[in-house]
Amino acid sequence: MTLNRRPGPGGFFRRSVETIREFLYGFFLHGLVAERLGRKAELEDLFMLANFGPLIGLPIYRSYYSLRLLPYLIPRLGQFKTRIVREKDFFEQIQEG
Repeated sequence: MTLNRRPGPGGFFRRSVETIREFLYGFFLHGLVAERLGRKAELEDLFMLANFGPLIGLPIYRSYYSLRLLPYLIPRLGQFKTRIVREKDFFEQIQEG
């Protein structure tokens, strides 16, 4: 087995199709996907804030249902706290830019 084998015509075609697919994804869909993921993160933060606001100091009454959701959301609580603390206000973003 040699390491300097030249790829056959099928390998070149496969790499070309993959490169074109990645280019078209970046050109047409990357912005939409990034925006969707950002909105998903914002909605998730809002949900966590509504249910577990007292963990970061918001005086929100805990309901029975939020306590029932707690075992499922424990893995995300650390990430939620970190994201809320690091989030910047609109005016802070203007001052930095």
